Amino acid sequence: MQSEEVWMSMKVLQQHGWSIAAMACEFGLNWRTVKRALERQAAPA
Repeated sequence: MQSEEVWMSMKVLQQHGWSIAAMACEFGLNWRTVKRALERQAAPA
């Protein structure tokens, strides 16, 4: 998984109004993982 690309995609989808649950289903992740990623100010290293 390319985490920087996924993080950027989640940030864009968040701006378009996607829910955390919808993003979790889209990327095959746990909703808590999505929430934690969206709270980050920068992409993971």
